[in-house]
Amino acid sequence: MLPGPELNGDFRDSDCQGPTLDDSAGTPLVRYLLNEATAGTGVTHLRDARPNPLDLELQYEWGHPEFISPGTESRGLYWEHSNGSGRAFSIIATPQSKLQMLNSATALTLEFVVKFEESSVNDERGVLFLGHAEGSNDISRLALVLDGDENPHIYHNGQEVGRVEEQLRTDDPVVLHVIIDTAVEPDEAKLRLLVNGEAKPVTREPWESPPNGPLTLNQSTHLVLGNLLTQARSMRGDLYYAAIYPRALSQSQVEANVAVLQEHNDEP
Repeated sequence: MLPGPELNGDFRDSDCQGPTLDDSAGTPLVRYLLNEATAGTGVTHLRDARPNPLDLELQYEWGHPEFISPGTESRGLYWEHSNGSGRAFSIIATPQSKLQMLNSATALTLEFVVKFEESSVNDERGVLFLGHAEGSNDISRLALVLDGDENPHIYHNGQEVGRVEEQLRTDDPVVLHVIIDTAVEPDEAKLRLLVNGEAKPVTREPWESPPNGPLTLNQSTHLVLGNLLTQARSMRGDLYYAAIYPRALSQSQVEANVAVLQEHNDEP
């Protein structure tokens, strides 16, 4: 990961809005470069590099997550322990919030640069959570979580819609895409998960269904990175970059973005 130098002082990247990705893919609704600091826990918010920004408040627990610069100029957030309460989050209930565009969406793409570490717990741990709380329960509308073996599971409208039976523990950061398009056929095409542009087999139990119908959000919906909303279910590992597109990226668009993000996940 060899990003170029920072071009403005507030980490907003208003000059270029992050990495120079494939224009044909369209621009994401939100893009978090996670480059606000080189170390420590002094930052209060993650800055959204897109216009009309949806910044995320950082909640720390015992010094985690913490900003890191692991041997390169690439920056990110590191969660040392699973099942902590450290997270980045924001409510998206206001009508002017751009993530309300995902309400009734039939297609979307999640895009990350991540490095997951082995966990000693079996609970599902959040990488991205979009949903709300009901009492002591976190109700997902869209979520990417890891099980105890670092196998990814995807939730859509509160239901698990697929998983990949492959551990995502890696020595180096990877570019991860989750792509949902409920309008396409066959059912196998409605959910794709790709690592560095390579599609992984998605499985589900006989009683589970693929993503179906539009995504539904409510006035209590929050966006969370690195955890669930209220429960202490933090991931273990590094998060370098995250973005959400209101459309399904094609294979060629994914491959073009992977080529960029493997080299530059902080700056063009």
